[in-house]
Amino acid sequence: MSSIKSENSENMISQPEQNTKQKPDGPTCHDHIIRQARHDYKSELSYAIEEVDLILSYLCRKGMKIAPDIIQDILNTKLAFKTNGQVSVLEESRFWQCYGVLSEQIKPATLASIKETSPSGFWQHQHQGRYKRIKRIPMYYGIAICLLLSVTVILQSYYMIGLDVLQKTDELFIKRNDIQEQIRSLNARPPQQLNAGEQDRLSQLQRQENLLDQQFDSNRILLYQWNTVWRFGRSPQVIFSGYDNFIYHKKLQEAQQQIERLKNMSSTRKNNKKISRYQQTIDQLKATRQLHTSRYLFFSARISAGHIIDLLESYILPLLLGCTGAFTLVLRSIYQSFREETFTVKSCLDYNLRILLGGVMGISSGMLFSDGQSVIEAEYSPMLIAFLIGYNVEILFSLMDNLARRLSHTEQKERT
Repeated sequence: MSSIKSENSENMISQPEQNTKQKPDGPTCHDHIIRQARHDYKSELSYAIEEVDLILSYLCRKGMKIAPDIIQDILNTKLAFKTNGQVSVLEESRFWQCYGVLSEQIKPATLASIKETSPSGFWQHQHQGRYKRIKRIPMYYGIAICLLLSVTVILQSYYMIGLDVLQKTDELFIKRNDIQEQIRSLNARPPQQLNAGEQDRLSQLQRQENLLDQQFDSNRILLYQWNTVWRFGRSPQVIFSGYDNFIYHKKLQEAQQQIERLKNMSSTRKNNKKISRYQQTIDQLKATRQLHTSRYLFFSARISAGHIIDLLESYILPLLLGCTGAFTLVLRSIYQSFREETFTVKSCLDYNLRILLGGVMGISSGMLFSDGQSVIEAEYSPMLIAFLIGYNVEILFSLMDNLARRLSHTEQKERT
């Protein structure tokens, strides 16, 4: 019995010694317990304690008053958690109540916006890279809208120049044809039958024709140069039909063969006259061919320029102006959110979607509004309407909703 008791006593003595050997001494043991407690703690308390420090520093920097009991409860919870790794139910309950009160007090700002727009110096140091990226966001949107404005201004100027040149070219073409018709009608009469007034009129018409020819040629060349921009420097190809080419080459070949045949014959006055007539025929064929080529290039330039102007006016410029209007609203929202310290990175997704929606609504505005159509008892250009709808897409949404309701009511009445 005495031997058994001595063994048990030795075992009891040895177990504490083993336990003391397994446990590390000093502050390392305490730090290990705290880290393990924080790791195993199943609530958000550890994160909330860090966040509440950020809220307190924000309120103090803003000069807002905080109830002393709230600060006392938060500090007690923080001290208990750091010391023991856990807090009592009463302490945690009081902490979350204080957390909610402080969250209400910082409105319209939120904890997320404080982290990203107005963090404390310690928070900036801990998240330095993220804070710098957030500060660059307004610069990114500013660069984007500068590029968008540059493209919009360039295309708007290009559109206005093309529209003006095309309109002036058409006007000059019509005026010149009218004057040429009047000149032909006067020249159809013998010169001796024209009185002094008609002769003066003919001289004035001829001077006007020369002036219009110069103006028309200048606008025509400018129209060709305008088309060269969207053609990327490529010149249009003149393509005649197979029938026209066949007739032209056949007549040209026949005239050349007749000239060669007459040249091989004896040189007489009669043959020389025939050669001269056939040569005039060749010159006339080439002149007519050149005239058809010039007319083809001119009318092709007018038609293609008209299509490009319609494309710019109906789709490209409304798209850009709608995006510009949306960008204007986005920049205004960014400015206000940074000033009120309510900006968050999640807002960028809303901003990007708003810009895309502004572009789509800018194009869609042409479906509801036409040039010269009155809107709210005033007249606005389609470009301005596209910009305004991009700035406030709810305008078009409300109009579409009203139109949908009217159509539904009309369908119901027809069914009844």
